[in-house]
Amino acid sequence: MTSTEVREKIIQIALRRGIFFPAAEIYSPVGGIYDLGPVGRALKHKIIQLWRSIFIERYGFLEIETSLILPEPVLKASGHIDHFSDPVTTCKLCGNKFRADHLLQENNVNVEGKTIDEINQILKVADIKCPTCGKKGFSDVEFFNLMFKTNIGPVEGTRGYLRPETAQGIYLAFPRLFRVYGKLPLAIGQAGKSFRNEISPRQGFVRLREFTQMELEYFFDPSNPSVKGLEKILDKTVPVLTRESQENARKSGTEPEISYLTVRELIDRKIAPNEPMAFFLGLASEFYSRCGIPKGKIRFRHLFMDEVPHYSGGNFDPEVETSYGHIEVAGIAYRTDYDLKSHSHLSGKDLSVTLPDGRKIIPHVVEPSLGVERLMWAILEHSYREKDEIHDWEWFDLPPELSPYDVAVFPLMKKDGLAEKAQAIADGLRDKGLSVLYDESGSIGKRYARADEIGMKWAVTIDYDTLKDNTVTVRDRNTAKQVRIKIDEIANFIKKNAGIN
Repeated sequence: MTSTEVREKIIQIALRRGIFFPAAEIYSPVGGIYDLGPVGRALKHKIIQLWRSIFIERYGFLEIETSLILPEPVLKASGHIDHFSDPVTTCKLCGNKFRADHLLQENNVNVEGKTIDEINQILKVADIKCPTCGKKGFSDVEFFNLMFKTNIGPVEGTRGYLRPETAQGIYLAFPRLFRVYGKLPLAIGQAGKSFRNEISPRQGFVRLREFTQMELEYFFDPSNPSVKGLEKILDKTVPVLTRESQENARKSGTEPEISYLTVRELIDRKIAPNEPMAFFLGLASEFYSRCGIPKGKIRFRHLFMDEVPHYSGGNFDPEVETSYGHIEVAGIAYRTDYDLKSHSHLSGKDLSVTLPDGRKIIPHVVEPSLGVERLMWAILEHSYREKDEIHDWEWFDLPPELSPYDVAVFPLMKKDGLAEKAQAIADGLRDKGLSVLYDESGSIGKRYARADEIGMKWAVTIDYDTLKDNTVTVRDRNTAKQVRIKIDEIANFIKKNAGIN
């Protein structure tokens, strides 16, 4: 089966089973805007919970929630007003707009590092046709700012924007939180929506205009960049696409090779610019592994300095191999003191902090910024399984801790008190902190198929023996094998086997 066929299979399952679907679907859908159904929302929640357990709760870091709307001066200071733009070209015949660099790359024309004048010249001579009308002829490239603009209040001129990233809210909250907690390092994270007015989102659920980020800003003293807890992950490996490997591949015309480096090696070989960066590379590698991304399908690409954002002192982009090619699912950046210094300059407020030794500094920042929806797509692709000798249906082999619901509960039949008993068991499991999918429609085989199709790991079936001895069967999604346990053992069995605390 080709990657395009797999992609189409996943989309059909997503639409059929309520994972995701176009927003405002009864009207002509707008590209890059999707709704999550109950299953998609549950899977997203599990992804965020896993991120929270690894990046926030394990080390006692802080988590906040900041405003979706930001006044214009904030984004002027951050550089988004001046730098957050993409090159756009318009088809002269049908009027549709396209991101020029993506249009060329999709036609195997590499424009990395090219100027706008060079891109314009390539567009004029290249045999590239409009993806919409199939005709040839594009306008000169212009830059288009990707932020959604609005007015704050009724007076024209009080300009604001939907936030293009969650990071800026954290920077604005830092002075107050430092006064509360009073020491460095200070790690502040949040998970929430961001908005980018993409020019031509043509990759389904991968390129969205409204999406969720899981970001953490680690504020530290650059003269003392040590990280508490680093010693515990020094031997964790990270699949790195080094600059050297990328350069050699360019020269030889081959695929670059992944190097599996420990966190210790990233520090000792100075591949990571500092210890906090190496630390978060290690955590991110663990996170993606636990999300079920197979070894060899993810790489942490070390960006060259001419590729990094304007604020960066070094970037690694985790990229996952999918049917769309390698897609960037995160950015792990050394943002130096750029943001705090810029906000201090434009606001006129002193954002420096005084350390216990009397030194006054503006902290430096390392930021692991992880996306949810692109990762969700990658997880679905890599967990998709075709029919086999056990399953007469397609299914998702999700890691147990990402199962949309912790357990499914099915009465064998709706009659003879089985449904009532099953409902009571489902309610009891919910009382014990488990999320439960209850289903009593159709044959038991069809219900197993529906549960497998959305990646459910465990299904509990209540049958006539349950009424006699208070035992149930627990079915494993992967093997379809069943074990019989007592009702009061279900919760502990699920929690133990799904890694739930």
